[in-house]
Amino acid sequence: MLSVDSWRIKRHRITNAVHSVLILGGMSFLAWILASWFFGAMAAYALAGVVIVSLLVTPKLAPDMLIRAYKAQYLPFAEAPGLYRLIQALSERAELSNTPKVYIAPSGVLNAFAIGDRGNAAIVVSQGLLHSLSQRELAGVLAHEIAHIRNGDVRVMMIADSISRLVFLLTHIGQFLLLINLPLIWLGAMSVDWVIILILLLYPFLLSLLQLGLSRTREYLADATAAQLTGDPAGLASALRTIEERLGSWVERIFTPGRGESQPSLFRTHPPTEKRIQRLLDLMQQSPGESLVISNSEVYPQDLLKARANRPKRYWHGYWY
Repeated sequence: MLSVDSWRIKRHRITNAVHSVLILGGMSFLAWILASWFFGAMAAYALAGVVIVSLLVTPKLAPDMLIRAYKAQYLPFAEAPGLYRLIQALSERAELSNTPKVYIAPSGVLNAFAIGDRGNAAIVVSQGLLHSLSQRELAGVLAHEIAHIRNGDVRVMMIADSISRLVFLLTHIGQFLLLINLPLIWLGAMSVDWVIILILLLYPFLLSLLQLGLSRTREYLADATAAQLTGDPAGLASALRTIEERLGSWVERIFTPGRGESQPSLFRTHPPTEKRIQRLLDLMQQSPGESLVISNSEVYPQDLLKARANRPKRYWHGYWY
């Protein structure tokens, strides 16, 4: 039986933790410099206070907001006992204090995401995902989301998203002020340092690169943790391949509209699928190990599978489902 290279996963966890701290530090530094440059040190302190308060409040508000945005419906245990038993087994392996609740999003998009923290978490799964994955693949995806909860990724990415939104807000304010003062600049009545212009142009790009790096770091760690939870890296690899193929056919069917769809910033910038699959397969070694046993009992809620899965819709707040 195939098992997972535990030492390699521990090494990934340490490396990824260091990377996350460095990247979040870099993002915070960029935000601080930008706020100080345009508004002064006192304004930078005030903005830092706003960010801290939002980070304390948002974790309590964000789950409900996301569930409403996706029109997800709570799935009781009685309607899908097999699915909950699978999640409970994964949660016990992840040493979570509570089993995450399950919500079903009426969407044809193959999507799943975790919200909340270790003590109070939920997993939102789309109908499209339930339609498309086998039980083995679904176990890998659910383990990946539970890994995000275990590793505290929801909070980490929320911090990164808050910093990103702050920096983009500051750069947009700066660009707007620059735009309305262009006549004065052209007439020579006002001078502008080219360094400021470069900052306004480059900061969003630099921040996007940092957020991309952070997201990839957390996704790779969640993949490795999921492989450890299930003892079956190939199951998640197969799920990733299935999702990639379905997304490709989706683009081919609706070509222009599908190509323009955007994801919420919290779930954007996943690593390339092929690299994720290769890393998962690299975690496997030929030695005895304990894999998660997936029973042949009913895992999927059949009444929800019969419901019509909607095409994704886009809203002004950026979330899509």
